[in-house]
Amino acid sequence: MEAVSLGEILGKKVNVTPVTVLDDDPADNFVMDDPEPVEVIEPEEVSDRAEPEHGYMPPDHIGETIVNTLDGLQSSVLPFLLEMKVFTKKEKELLQTIDTTGSTPYPLNSQENNLLEKWKRHQEKVKQVPFNDGEKTRLIAATARYAETTEMKLSPLEGLMLSFSEVVFKRGAMFFTE
Repeated sequence: MEAVSLGEILGKKVNVTPVTVLDDDPADNFVMDDPEPVEVIEPEEVSDRAEPEHGYMPPDHIGETIVNTLDGLQSSVLPFLLEMKVFTKKEKELLQTIDTTGSTPYPLNSQENNLLEKWKRHQEKVKQVPFNDGEKTRLIAATARYAETTEMKLSPLEGLMLSFSEVVFKRGAMFFTE
């Protein structure tokens, strides 16, 4: 088998026939055999699907509103339900009297120390309830696609009321936890 040198091949001189350019625009250089007038069809203006109808929120805003509302609700309801399941009434009363910051040392096997450890485990679980940034991004995108595909309509007032309802619900829930 003979070795081929790329340098030799690329180093060879070649003859190139010059090209005459009549005009800078290649469309003007085209010569038609039958110079019949051509009807120019203007493209129809296509409305952008991302552009919302007047008075409605765009799909990405709908997705963000819904996901944030659900995240706010789950972040208040689930910890409340978990607390009701994990702690007895007596433990809840004792929690009101002990230092949960961890700055007060309690005897190792005391009721207070055991309850404080249980409280810390509970707090760690509660931290995991809200959506993380990645989950939130994926859920907002999926909800926006759903809103666009189903042509969901949500007015800014309805979005505002959803957000307000979530906040008011969280505030109101505080009165039912006592």
